Amino acid sequence: MCYLLKLKTKILLGMLIATMFLPIILSNCEINQNRFSIDIVGAAQTGAQVSDFYVAINPTNELHLIYREKIGSFDQICYLESSSEYVWNQSKNILIKENETHKLYSRPSITTKNDEPFAVYGFENGVKTGIVLLKRNTTTKIWSSEVVIENIVGYLNDPIIAYNANQTNFWLSWEDKHEGNYSQYLMIGNSTTLQWSAPTKLSSNELYDSRQGNFILDEDGNGHFVWKEGPENHEKIFYRKVYSNGTLATIEEITDGTYECIKPAIVIDENKKINVFWNNHSDADPGTFLGTKFVYSSIRESDNWSTSFEVGPYIPLERPASGESDAFTAAVCLLKSKNELWLAYEIVEDYAYHSGIDIRNRESYSWQPSRPLSLVNNRAKDPQLLSSTNGDLICFWIDARAVTNQVYFRIRFANEAWSKEIALTAFKQNYFSSIWGYVLVIIGAIIILTIPSLMMRWLHKKRKEKYIKERVKNLD
Repeated sequence: MCYLLKLKTKILLGMLIATMFLPIILSNCEINQNRFSIDIVGAAQTGAQVSDFYVAINPTNELHLIYREKIGSFDQICYLESSSEYVWNQSKNILIKENETHKLYSRPSITTKNDEPFAVYGFENGVKTGIVLLKRNTTTKIWSSEVVIENIVGYLNDPIIAYNANQTNFWLSWEDKHEGNYSQYLMIGNSTTLQWSAPTKLSSNELYDSRQGNFILDEDGNGHFVWKEGPENHEKIFYRKVYSNGTLATIEEITDGTYECIKPAIVIDENKKINVFWNNHSDADPGTFLGTKFVYSSIRESDNWSTSFEVGPYIPLERPASGESDAFTAAVCLLKSKNELWLAYEIVEDYAYHSGIDIRNRESYSWQPSRPLSLVNNRAKDPQLLSSTNGDLICFWIDARAVTNQVYFRIRFANEAWSKEIALTAFKQNYFSSIWGYVLVIIGAIIILTIPSLMMRWLHKKRKEKYIKERVKNLD
């Protein structure tokens, strides 16, 4: 009875220890400079497909992720946010669901006014299109919506919103083709009253589509816009400055149309120079053979653009002469605390069969070797970079390693340590399957704790049997 009592005591002790650690196992996401762990409760339904996304960071380093998700026949726009310590609230908010009369059209965009997020998306209603502004109540955290512009006959794509802290207003750009060809447009809105100016046309070419617009605001509140336009396979990259008072500067041509130049990205570096990056395709049918897609850049100095130069892919010295690489879809960011310019891009190469997202930085205008950002060889796309006020570089991208396209997330900390990568919009395991895994761990722990008692009981039984045999022998 004494050994049975000890056995029960050990079992109860094992269960108590397991119960104490279970809440820690199931705790929320935790991230620091040496380790990244995440709870097993899925942030989104497994199997949902992320079409596109946009990210923003506020002055206190809280992250905001908005993305378009496809489930069944309809899309929906979802939102996730993190604390300043990059702990993500894994209960997604569904901001708007598509229906038969209100179709989501193109990717959403998000920005922050101080600590509060504001987002925009394009919609289609029959033959009419428009832009909706989504805003969150500071107190209740409930989202509401209002139409910014509507009744545009024709296609409207890719609205981008940014907050201008100098003038306390929003800048909203988009492309639409109600005049026949796609053109770039801008509206400026008061961030308090949400009253918007009349649309201003940024591009001027009437013969070709002006598409894939992008822009950035400088410290003085001026806007710097880039886009691509021109005949097929000879598209050029154009730039235009818009002053904080709305005055338009002259349109400037960055590339000459020798090659196909598309998907421009723009950043202002540590010396306040405008840097533009784009896909430079050297072949009329890029992608048929590797070695035809490159990331090029040009820098604006004294109102002139430098000769364009290649910045991607990075070619390691050990790569064989027969190896080829494609690099495209640049994302750029200035890490302000260290005055470092960072570049991420999609890469596909036959050397080492490498595929995914690569990242590299520039030091004193000298580009450093690249390294993989995504750690699984897999077709990844659409990288986006953000910088925090404490010197962290936050990286996002989409890839399909979990069968469907999901948004992945990784951090390069100020001490140059990297976090692991994690899918923010879906996890590889669901809650219940993981619970069973922990149940098995608990059972195993209990078994290990009870082994000494079972051994002692077995030894005691053997000693007792030996003692009885000796007593019986002595009686004989």
